[in-house]
Amino acid sequence: MERRLIISALVIALAGCSAAAITPSGATPTTSAVAVATAAQTPTPEPTPEPSASLPVLIAPVPTAVPTPKPTPKATTKPTPVGCPILPVTIDEIARLIPGDRALACFGGALLTFEAYVPPHPYGIGDTTTHAISPTWLNGLGGSLVALSAGPDAGILVLAFVPPALGRCDAGQSVPECPFRFFEGRRVLVSAHFDGPVARTCRVTSVIEGVTFTDADAVAECRRLLIVLSVGTAVPSATASGGG
Repeated sequence: MERRLIISALVIALAGCSAAAITPSGATPTTSAVAVATAAQTPTPEPTPEPSASLPVLIAPVPTAVPTPKPTPKATTKPTPVGCPILPVTIDEIARLIPGDRALACFGGALLTFEAYVPPHPYGIGDTTTHAISPTWLNGLGGSLVALSAGPDAGILVLAFVPPALGRCDAGQSVPECPFRFFEGRRVLVSAHFDGPVARTCRVTSVIEGVTFTDADAVAECRRLLIVLSVGTAVPSATASGGG
């Protein structure tokens, strides 16, 4: 009995020692205790689910500014003056507009391509002039010019001036330098125009007594002249106009 009482006393004493090790109420907990408490209060973050490899990732494209297209300007056609022929023209139509300013008013500096007949020399052109101009190849008398017509029986209709770049022509005789010499008595295809750029360089060089003719008059006269740009054989299948 006495031995049991001793063992009970030892158990009670050990229990008191264990209770002494517990932190009393109001005391500051140790670091281990704070860490344990904090860990217990902080929720564990849930892992972010990774996108499934089988599902595509869609990215919205950045909108691109589309420029507003500018309206295309409508093509305008210059109306043909009243009484003027429509291109292409024939040599007969050209002849009806010269001399004077009508051909210049109708065609301006437009390229004219037409068929013509080159009569044999001499042309029999009789003309006089009250003045002389430069460049000399644009003179009405003594200049570099060729007579053209619609056919052998049509007579002389149009005088065309030949620039030095193509050669030198003479109304009174056939000269080797004239590009029309090889076509005498035949039909040709001519490209020419009025109001050539050379007209702005025309100047008066002499006038007969009592006549007033200025440099401005020389420019105006040169603008009315038909200047040849090229000459070649007419297309055989083309029909001749006029009396050809």
